[in-house]
Amino acid sequence: MKVKQIIVAIFFSCFSAISFAHEGHDHNTFSAVFIHLLWLAPAMIVATVIYSNILKKSYGMKSASHEKNIEVS
Repeated sequence: MKVKQIIVAIFFSCFSAISFAHEGHDHNTFSAVFIHLLWLAPAMIVATVIYSNILKKSYGMKSASHEKNIEVS
């Protein structure tokens, strides 16, 4: 349940309200979303990798490429 709350919090923090924008920081421009995603994307990638590693350790999951190598050998 806590993971879902974190994901929802991250999701809503990606969308900033106009009222939070200070002078000279216009969220209505066409490039505002793109610029914000440029610095949020690496954090989301790291969070995804960490989450998938936790799932693999918790459930003993192996990657698909590892299973293919076993079948070929």
